[in-house]
Amino acid sequence: MTKKFNPKIFQNKQRIYVTTPNANRISRLYIWDEDKKEYYPPEYGKPYMARRYENEKRVQKFFEKLEEARNWQQGIENPVNPFDPIKKVNHTPLFSKVVADWRMRTLSGAAQSTISQYDRMIKHHLDFFMDKHMNKITLALIDEWLDLILDQKGFRMLNANRESFEHEYDLLRTILNYYQSYSDSYGHSDFSPPLRKRHKERAYQKYLKENSLKRKALKEIYLTEEEFVLFRDNINGKFKSVFPDLATVQFYGSLRISEAAALRWEDIYFDWKNIENSYFMVRQHVYWPRKKGHVTTILPGFKNSKHLTGGVKKIPMYKETFEVLSRLYTPGARGLIFTGLNQEILEYRSLQYTYDKALKGANLPFSGTHIMRRGGASMVYNKSGGDLSLVMQQLGVTDQDTALVYVKRDEHALSDFTKKLWNIAAEK
Repeated sequence: MTKKFNPKIFQNKQRIYVTTPNANRISRLYIWDEDKKEYYPPEYGKPYMARRYENEKRVQKFFEKLEEARNWQQGIENPVNPFDPIKKVNHTPLFSKVVADWRMRTLSGAAQSTISQYDRMIKHHLDFFMDKHMNKITLALIDEWLDLILDQKGFRMLNANRESFEHEYDLLRTILNYYQSYSDSYGHSDFSPPLRKRHKERAYQKYLKENSLKRKALKEIYLTEEEFVLFRDNINGKFKSVFPDLATVQFYGSLRISEAAALRWEDIYFDWKNIENSYFMVRQHVYWPRKKGHVTTILPGFKNSKHLTGGVKKIPMYKETFEVLSRLYTPGARGLIFTGLNQEILEYRSLQYTYDKALKGANLPFSGTHIMRRGGASMVYNKSGGDLSLVMQQLGVTDQDTALVYVKRDEHALSDFTKKLWNIAAEK
């Protein structure tokens, strides 16, 4: 069967889709026959293309028969045969659908690095649930999931540095709690997260026994001000760069490294007569992508700032910060304060390498860049006499529980712990 079309209308395209009469949003494929100079429908395959909207997005699907395309377009994907026995229909959504909704509602304003981290966790550790309906997620199924992630030898080899799967468990719990909050809209109002104490204990268990006590101890200590000075002096002695000044601003501002590396002169406000009134604003942060081929960029707002108006936080300028910034400042200065040799954005790998080397050189039992944020918050808490609101302002958080994570130990206890580690190292 052929159909006469004017090739000029379709600009001599080899394949065209033509609207099907009496079929809303359904088109049929025709292929150009060069010998006969006419359009013919294909003999094989699925020539019908139907379109409809799902979650405010237009989607399309291909079918072999017009009736199948019409049923799908109208949302009747499995038409009922009156002679078939009655079956109980599963109305609960797939876990993958709930994850997509949760991601859209919850992560829309999160930092790109945070979104990437959650996406990796979902892809590698929660893929087990993606094709399961929500009413099929039971106590036994979660036990089966824990068996899988805890007992796979190959999986442990890929995660040799981790102690537990508490983050994956917490993410699963968050998604299930989200589904419970919106269960009425999903038609599953009696849903309750099938999580028990045994699940948490298994996910939180420390299976790297030889390192767990040491790692737990190190997680509970914070870099003190005196230890920070040792660290900074070690950078000055070995690395001639902007890193000592950057670390100073980061520590006394309780900043993430991405926030400190993105500070601009336009956001610095000096009070030359009264240093205590000086401050700076954190309005942006650096995004260091992990994927190859992606370029380091600067994004607006401080990291994870979606719950605060404008994504901006005001940081008071302490004496140490004022000394660094006033020394670097020149009248009319604009743009990034801390850059590479060619005025480029600093790379995270070089920062991490320098910090780790300096911490090791100062004989301090720490690693990474985030220890400066934790130590700075603890320092502010102790120096202010326990002013938690000031800590919350510098951290850019809105709840006390998050702030308390950073200040739960006093600096004297931390200092004693570190000295004990030094003594043990010296005896060996």
